[in-house]
Amino acid sequence: LSTAAQIRYRGYKGVLAQDRSLGSAPRMLVRPSMLKFQTEKHSEISLCEYSRPYTFGQLNRQFITLLSGLGVPDSAFLARQSEHFDRLRRMATDPEAAIAVLRWRGEFLLASQLLRMHKETLTAPAGSDLISDAMAQRHKILRARLASFQSKLLERCDRLHILVPLSRNLFGVCDQTNEQLLEYGECFVRITDGGSPLSLRGQVVVTKSPCYLLGDVRVLLAVTDEDKPGLAALNHLVDCIVFPVRGPRSHPSEISGSDLDGDQFFVCWDPDLLPLHQAEPYHYPAAEVPASVRPPTKNDLIRHFASQNKFHAVTSEIDTLYKSWADSLGPDCWQCCELGRLFSRAVDAAKSGELVSIDPKLRLPTAAGAANPREFVWQRMLARGRRLRSDLFVKAAVAARATAATTKTDDDSYPTLTVDNVRPEFVVDLLSSRHEFGRISEFCKFQFAWDFCRARCEQVE
Repeated sequence: LSTAAQIRYRGYKGVLAQDRSLGSAPRMLVRPSMLKFQTEKHSEISLCEYSRPYTFGQLNRQFITLLSGLGVPDSAFLARQSEHFDRLRRMATDPEAAIAVLRWRGEFLLASQLLRMHKETLTAPAGSDLISDAMAQRHKILRARLASFQSKLLERCDRLHILVPLSRNLFGVCDQTNEQLLEYGECFVRITDGGSPLSLRGQVVVTKSPCYLLGDVRVLLAVTDEDKPGLAALNHLVDCIVFPVRGPRSHPSEISGSDLDGDQFFVCWDPDLLPLHQAEPYHYPAAEVPASVRPPTKNDLIRHFASQNKFHAVTSEIDTLYKSWADSLGPDCWQCCELGRLFSRAVDAAKSGELVSIDPKLRLPTAAGAANPREFVWQRMLARGRRLRSDLFVKAAVAARATAATTKTDDDSYPTLTVDNVRPEFVVDLLSSRHEFGRISEFCKFQFAWDFCRARCEQVE
């Protein structure tokens, strides 16, 4: 049974957490802050999302940029990327690696089926042809699905999405103990590990995507009932993070201006990824939503949804400019700080209606970069990913010139992408790329595309 769930009920929206003090009878307590509008309709509880085990977190470009700016050494990121590539390579032969990757990508059903297949393989009775044939057919289908999933991930290896085993994406809830035992700077985290609950103890990194300011990354002290016996009252809250209600401000609000309405937080206890220092969190102002004096009309709704594209275009431009300045001067430059604050306002503009404009001084990152030729770690990681993807394209082109039965390459460390297990987008990239994959001849590209189209036509027939 999940311990936290994001729900909708009438005009209420937010996260519910189990509370053992309510007794065994079905009861639901909501806070006034969860009420977004008054209505007597929608009396059924709608379950939007819920806490679950093994929701592994990942390093993305934003996390890497900020953690690097806070002193995490480059070697830690490069090591995690190498481990990630190796894990992807071993998916077809190592059930543990495959299950971890599948859970990370939210493929929980396929992960459970693969785990069952592995157990069946270990415990299959000898001499039973009927059972063996049935299992072999089922296993063949599962392996084909796994190979297809593996190929999709390898096609995207040039993106910075790196599984971190010592992390989770968790819903946030507040301290429910009567004594409010958690102090400012502390948290309570209990996860599922190896099928059993495990309480984390020590420093953990907590942040949320998207994040643009160094202060959006917080280092909290995870405490357990060994530190404070009264925290045993929280031991039933598994696979979520409990924040304190004490202190000058809430920790979620320090992290990109988040709240506990359903935000999921990246919680990492990998010692190699702990920042050497912290930055002061930014005080995100609350969005001022204009009060409505009448119920919204259909035209109001049309105008609201039609304006979303405009707001999205602004946030997308801010994100692009932020990356350019970070690539030039690092995330601690004043331009990145200003763009990070501006991004928060642009997100709230969808509700407040504020017209957010970008200062012309923030639109010139290329000139600044000329004076600072430093290569940051995320740029090196992107280059490594592109090289690996290029190697996969080369293997694909080589495979296109040989029959499926005799295809061999000099490097079998990664599976060969063939016309049978790639997506159309892969072929489009192969044909349209000139510089990144210059080692592949035009003939090999055409040959691979020809074989791909011919194989798809045969499947249709």
